[in-house]
Amino acid sequence: MPDNKNCFGFKIFYLTGILLILLSQSCSEKVKDEVVYDISKSFVFRDVKYGNEPRQSMNIFLPADRNRESTRLIILIHGGGWISGDKNDFDAFARIYCTNKVAAVTVNYRYADAVKKVGYIEILNDIGMAIRCISDSSVKYSIDVTHITLMGHSAGGHIALMYAYTRNPVNNIWNVISLAGPTDLDDPLFLTISGITDLVNNLTGYDIDKRKEASPVKHLSHVTTYLYHGKTDAIVPWQQSDKLYSLIGSLNSKNRLSLIENCGHGFGFSEFSVILQESMDLINKTGDN
Repeated sequence: MPDNKNCFGFKIFYLTGILLILLSQSCSEKVKDEVVYDISKSFVFRDVKYGNEPRQSMNIFLPADRNRESTRLIILIHGGGWISGDKNDFDAFARIYCTNKVAAVTVNYRYADAVKKVGYIEILNDIGMAIRCISDSSVKYSIDVTHITLMGHSAGGHIALMYAYTRNPVNNIWNVISLAGPTDLDDPLFLTISGITDLVNNLTGYDIDKRKEASPVKHLSHVTTYLYHGKTDAIVPWQQSDKLYSLIGSLNSKNRLSLIENCGHGFGFSEFSVILQESMDLINKTGDN
């Protein structure tokens, strides 16, 4: 969200960098495109286009020893107030998932711009295009695209929730994880925070009614939802996640709300460690009866 967006970007690089040092194995370096990708090897493909717009690109991380039946996929959506940020912000996370046998994609999307008529609908369309592009290549990637997990931070958390709740016609989105994502864009407490109203107006085309339409609390779903939020968050109040959980908690017994004491809009080493472990446990159990 407003300028604190950079806090998350820098913090995630630093803290997940430490985690990477602790891991003895990582995905391989970028390789040239091949007709068939060896399932015994790991690959990283950067700046893969899923559309014609400059921002419509993604990084793809494929783990070694993968297969279409059990290699799950997580798609990571960056924050930045819907007007900034980059897919590379989540690359360190993606490498950790890849090391742990989970395929990962970090995705860019068009920035919101009310003048150019790019709002939340267009951003959701971009996520959908990226997912279709990955799904169309699932055979050559050898990954399971029928049990997808979405994760996003801040604005990315909002996008992840909205896509999972409103754009899941074939039920291939099984889990969604929000890290301090806004859930009610029409909430007066949220809108009183400096700079937030301008960002929300830009996202919704200055249409007050669309604030509600663009709010996850207005589109409830049975998709398994993990919500993480710092109790001292001064950008997106923790009550945003609490409000959504109060509405969805009874819809799915796996839903989880983690309100973290002494944590702001970004997350520290210990919080990231927990999020990574809990999300990997969730992903690995996806589809189990």
